[in-house]
Amino acid sequence: MVGSVALSVVVATFGALAGCQVDRVPFNRLDTGKEFLEADESFQAAEYFEESLELEPETSASAHAHLAIAYDRSMKKVQGIPSEYQKHSAARAQHLATVSKDPTAIPYLVHALEYHNLSSQSAEELLVELGGTAVPALLYGYQRKSEERDTIRRLLRTIGSPAVSGIRKSVGSPDLVVQNRAQLVRLLGEMDNPEARTFLAELQADPAMDEAIRVEAAAALYLLGDKQHRDFLVASLSTQDVLARRAAAYCMSFLNDEPNPEMLLSHLDDPDSEVCMHIAAALGEHRSDPNAVDALVELLRTTDENLVGNAAVAALGKYGEDVIDPILEALKFDAKSEHWTRRQRLVRALADENVLGGFDEDREFKLYEHWQDREQRDEVKGDIARLLESLESK
Repeated sequence: MVGSVALSVVVATFGALAGCQVDRVPFNRLDTGKEFLEADESFQAAEYFEESLELEPETSASAHAHLAIAYDRSMKKVQGIPSEYQKHSAARAQHLATVSKDPTAIPYLVHALEYHNLSSQSAEELLVELGGTAVPALLYGYQRKSEERDTIRRLLRTIGSPAVSGIRKSVGSPDLVVQNRAQLVRLLGEMDNPEARTFLAELQADPAMDEAIRVEAAAALYLLGDKQHRDFLVASLSTQDVLARRAAAYCMSFLNDEPNPEMLLSHLDDPDSEVCMHIAAALGEHRSDPNAVDALVELLRTTDENLVGNAAVAALGKYGEDVIDPILEALKFDAKSEHWTRRQRLVRALADENVLGGFDEDREFKLYEHWQDREQRDEVKGDIARLLESLESK
């Protein structure tokens, strides 16, 4: 882990990167190399980056980072040629070693996550290889790069225990809003680490802490095996704090002591779509109340939220043939509704492998009747036709 001096250098580097022109320099070789890298012409890109090191020393940190990426891509392209593979692998290792010793260079790897191409994949692998050394830059990127937060959390999860100390500092940072801090707390629940457990217990027990943080900490502890927080988590489904409700709903799927199904159903109409999504997923996991099928079908008939609809489809699929008759009735009732995407999701639930085996001739004929006589929307008719073909092939 880099010390406080190194961390300040990371912050200063990201400060220079932040804003309208990130990593933009007036030197043509570095920019040209990036253009080749974007086109996945990694051999040519490396040549320009090597020239940039020699002729544009002011941008050497960026050049070393991009050289590590370029040689990683080149190494993958010549895997079938041992001598070439060894050469590019050695160059990759050389420049990654330089990057690891230079806190001003690592942020350029984090910035490369924004490229959203093959070079971004190489940057991910390099950051994971750097491990704890990359954590300060990753967490600073987490603050600044909202569109890359999911990726950064995934990388931190892969790095594992060496990331815990840095995550702990970020959770206490005033630079992050509660929602982003809560996401990091959830991440700690996926790291079976003594420091993480201790910190989570401190967060959960602190009455001055944001409610969402406390609930996320309780959920994380429960996931790690500390079951004493079950009642607190269930009660938090009824709080006014939407972030806390999301955290509580998220953990309903993995409660070992099955939650009261009526309690889960009572929260399926939560005004927040993310809460509904998690409750629907939990109903699919536990499957203890046959009333849940009707409730989930009704949810599909009334929601246009993708998160909620997709979770309900997945949950219904886990109930098997019990969903067929309720869905066929819903399709019949809603045949003339303008909300055809809702009917599409109902058909998707019928297409689940767990459900298909429950079709008999009578049910298949009812579906055929709907396709032939009632359904008017081409998109839905196409989905039903494919479903009927699947049934015929079985």
